[in-house]
Amino acid sequence: TFKNIKQCLTSPLALTHYDPSLPLVLAADASNSGVGAVIYHRYPDEALAIIYGVQKFDQFLRGRRFTLLTDHKPLITIFGPKKGIPTTSANRLQRTALRLMGYGYDIEYRSTFNFGHADVLSRLPIGPDKAFDNQDPGEIRVVASIQQDSQQDLPLRAAQIAKATQKDLILIQVYKFILSGWPLSISDNLQPYYRIRNDLSTSHGCITWGLRTIIPTCFRIHLLNYLHLSHPGMIRMKVYARRYFWWPFIDKEIEDLVRKCPSCTKNSKQPIKAPLSPWPVPSQPWQRIHIDFMGKFMNLYFLIIVDAYSKWIEVITMQNPSNKSTILIVSDNGNQFTSAEFTEFCTRNGIKHITTSPGHPQSNGQAERYVDIVKSALTKGLYNGGKIDDILSNFLFCYRTTPHATTKSSPAELFLKQQIRTIFDLLRPDTFDPSYTTRCRYIKNFDRHTKERYFEKNNKVLVRDFRNNSNKIKWTPGVLINQQGSRLWFVKVGNHIWRRHENQIKHREWSTDDDVITLDPTTMIETGTIDRNKCSSSSSISDQVSDTIRRSARLKKPVHRLIEEI
Repeated sequence: TFKNIKQCLTSPLALTHYDPSLPLVLAADASNSGVGAVIYHRYPDEALAIIYGVQKFDQFLRGRRFTLLTDHKPLITIFGPKKGIPTTSANRLQRTALRLMGYGYDIEYRSTFNFGHADVLSRLPIGPDKAFDNQDPGEIRVVASIQQDSQQDLPLRAAQIAKATQKDLILIQVYKFILSGWPLSISDNLQPYYRIRNDLSTSHGCITWGLRTIIPTCFRIHLLNYLHLSHPGMIRMKVYARRYFWWPFIDKEIEDLVRKCPSCTKNSKQPIKAPLSPWPVPSQPWQRIHIDFMGKFMNLYFLIIVDAYSKWIEVITMQNPSNKSTILIVSDNGNQFTSAEFTEFCTRNGIKHITTSPGHPQSNGQAERYVDIVKSALTKGLYNGGKIDDILSNFLFCYRTTPHATTKSSPAELFLKQQIRTIFDLLRPDTFDPSYTTRCRYIKNFDRHTKERYFEKNNKVLVRDFRNNSNKIKWTPGVLINQQGSRLWFVKVGNHIWRRHENQIKHREWSTDDDVITLDPTTMIETGTIDRNKCSSSSSISDQVSDTIRRSARLKKPVHRLIEEI
């Protein structure tokens, strides 16, 4: 029975957390042996119980409207906020009523029969326990330890800085030199203070540099952590710190703190883009093609094929873009292009298939751009009515016979080596190749906002995380394994191998348990949207990694001919 009573008293039916959204009710009572937040038949003691309850729960009641319950009816008239204080009441009750005027409440009467929860507390007062007061239990030591830890989170005061300054071995020397003068020769650890000796002064036991306080060594980490509490950037932290405090090499410590903060690095923005590594210019049609899917558009899918040399477009209409129907080569990482059937076909026919970095469509920019062009043309054509096949044929004929903005020649001329007869006379192409000049100009303009980035094998890095995780982590730590081409890297992340573009990689200053590279033969390569449960690859990682000579990114200025200026 005793255990059942204890269980009932500690259950949510008896105790619960304070909820500011719920209405408040205060029940107060008093008995011969004590007062509790409930009642007795002598209203002076009942009033004392009410005052006791209000003061006990002041932090919950202050500023809130609550209901005050009592089992003594005369107190409703005396303490009722609507009726006022009767002039015939005793002075003691009037003073009690005045103390309650600072609260907003409604007083209600409740019979003793229905008032047990407060009445029982008033009849069970707890007297002093000397044995308990004299003992030193472990709980008291735990509470003292918690209080000591909580005091460390309190803001620092000038008095604490002054006290710590007198205990700091370096600052105590600086303090004495400020008062008595600096010697001709000093140690290296005092050189930062010696350079600003003319601006240093003392105030209330603290060393100041203008309006900034020199912080002792014991408080520097605490202030840096407090300064980085909301995870601002390096510049904001430096500007904020320079207004209030200083110590030698504070800027470098702030930079190291931000670089080693996992939360900041994993959720930071994209790094500065690496310079463009353009695809080599093909020397003939169909030497390199770019492919991508468009759709679903008008319940159809469209396979877009672009010849990199002539800009010739092929658009194939498909009902369902399955793996076997795409036997047709730079592509993205769609399931159609990374399936076992497609890989087997390319291997059997001697086709070199290159996939772009996951989440970096710019590497396959030609196909992505022509997807937008075809979609825009179909949308405009359907607006005027007509069959989708006729609209697509008219668009392809017009596009193939129109000079391209980059090559200055029509795709048909470059692809078929002849002009297609139309109702218009096509202009002759220039005697020189203007595409090289246009490409160089584009690369030069793009590289103005880039920076050459250097990575080496086994570097500790952070890579973009494109998984659909609930924490929305942007960056995940990993280790570089090998390089493919000039901009693509294989990165070990946990038990997986990811492929990332240089624009999706940045250096990491801190270490993790996964930094030791131990490759598992069954390690899989993450490619964005590949479902490896449905696909199998016969080639190993080493077969996919090819050592490509990294050529210089220096751009040669093209020759300006007189015919260009005419």
